[in-house]
Amino acid sequence: MPTNFPMPAQDRVRDVLADLMGRTVTVARTAPVPVEIDGPGPVALADYAADGGEIGVLCVADLRLTNALGAALTMVAPAAVDEAVERLRIDDPTIDNFREVVSVLTSLFNTSDTPHVKFREVHRLPSELPADTVHLLESPRGRRDFDVSVEDYGTGRLSLFIG
Repeated sequence: MPTNFPMPAQDRVRDVLADLMGRTVTVARTAPVPVEIDGPGPVALADYAADGGEIGVLCVADLRLTNALGAALTMVAPAAVDEAVERLRIDDPTIDNFREVVSVLTSLFNTSDTPHVKFREVHRLPSELPADTVHLLESPRGRRDFDVSVEDYGTGRLSLFIG
């Protein structure tokens, strides 16, 4: 596993998301909850690889936040988020939009003192994950959880796992 990547502070997460969304975003630290690979509801998990290919960072967003970020990015009506959550669904266009969001979040993890990391893939859980992603999910060197509220789109959970 690569050397430690920086653990982003809530203000930095807020600033990156607010700049990208073009609207007010609030971010607050919260207690961690288990992320279940085979859990009952959909979750989006993005993994980031170092230049050598090793997974160094995971970003997990719950159903509501994945839909909120995806909808806000392309200015889809906020009611679509509630509908998707009611249906327990993360559709393909939302995953595509979420992919853009997590790609931009890469800036949170790159410093001059750590290996360069780049976004690798978004996985819609429940699903089978690559072994290196599962390993980091189960044994991170650090973890930070946030409640993220996107103006007009609602609040969800974002969890960062750092290798």
